[in-house]
Amino acid sequence: MTRKDLEFLQSQQEYPSVSIFVRTHREMPARQGDPIAVKNAVKEAEELLLKEFSKRDIEPLMKNLEEATSLIDYTQVLDGLAIFVNANFKQVFVLPVPVENRVVVDKTFVTRDIVKLINHLPRYWALAISDNETRLFYGVADSVSEVIEPITDTLGVSRDGFPMQYSKPKIDAFEVSMFTHNKKNSYLDSRYLEEHKRTFLSRIDRLLARFTDIEPLPFFVMGTVNNIALFEEAHQGLPIEGKIEGDYSRGNIHEISRALRPLVAEVIERNRKKMLHELQDAVGRLHHAFGIHAVWRMTREGRVHALLIEEGYAPAYGINPDNPDDIMRIDDPALVASTEDFVNSMLDLVIQKGGTVTFCKPGELKEFEQIAAILRY
Repeated sequence: MTRKDLEFLQSQQEYPSVSIFVRTHREMPARQGDPIAVKNAVKEAEELLLKEFSKRDIEPLMKNLEEATSLIDYTQVLDGLAIFVNANFKQVFVLPVPVENRVVVDKTFVTRDIVKLINHLPRYWALAISDNETRLFYGVADSVSEVIEPITDTLGVSRDGFPMQYSKPKIDAFEVSMFTHNKKNSYLDSRYLEEHKRTFLSRIDRLLARFTDIEPLPFFVMGTVNNIALFEEAHQGLPIEGKIEGDYSRGNIHEISRALRPLVAEVIERNRKKMLHELQDAVGRLHHAFGIHAVWRMTREGRVHALLIEEGYAPAYGINPDNPDDIMRIDDPALVASTEDFVNSMLDLVIQKGGTVTFCKPGELKEFEQIAAILRY
């Protein structure tokens, strides 16, 4: 799920809208119970709806819910499912973290768990180049989904999109006769083929920018040595964080995820060390803030270039309803969930204003009261 998906979900306002979260399992035999858990959640949703509506009233919604759940591939699930359905919309997301089983009927979809997921887990892009299809993947931790774009725009006009099919240059009878007498610059000349592929990869790079310009995340490339080298010549966007050799044009998402996992872990660790070093440099230049009060104030002002926060840090604070620039301590144990919402709100605001978020190990930010910011100015 991308931020664009999240924003679209949050924009949906229609009553009733059903949000279903189901804990799933990656391995057998525990995975055998997942379809039953989803079936029970669907039944619970129907029972909740029938308390307010007639069976006829909820028929479009239930039809969408049944269609959405019927398409779930239980061999591809991870730790959880998020199902969002109303009378005009249906979507299922595979989650790489466990969730609590629950069903909610409201006028909006419940996205709190998704916000936390997007803010707290590493996200990245992966491009799989091949002599067949070139595919784009969006990863959240070890959950990978493929970007599938419509083949036409909203007006029905054909357009380029992922997955992108590579076509070799066409050859006609004249070229065949030319090849017979002179191989130079012919269809089969290796330099000619490379130039044709380089042109194709330039198109791929422009398509890629439609996504990476919106979310500039760590970027990985998969493919043969030659295809990766040709793509690097054409590439003008994000730096390539890692490369994986091989043909993944037919790989399923589990194979893609398994191949990327070591590189993702390496990039996370490298970035964490880099940001800790940059924080120390910012301290020397007095371009930093630390402690929850100061960091929140800098976040509100849009001055946070990079936020560093210890894993598990959930201070008992919430936004002051009378003054959003201020925060107040929450002492009521029943409001613990709202403190998590506050942290997520802060992380989300940093990202919205063009900053980055890095999670550090417990104790690494002890001298900064567990949270610190590198400032723009």
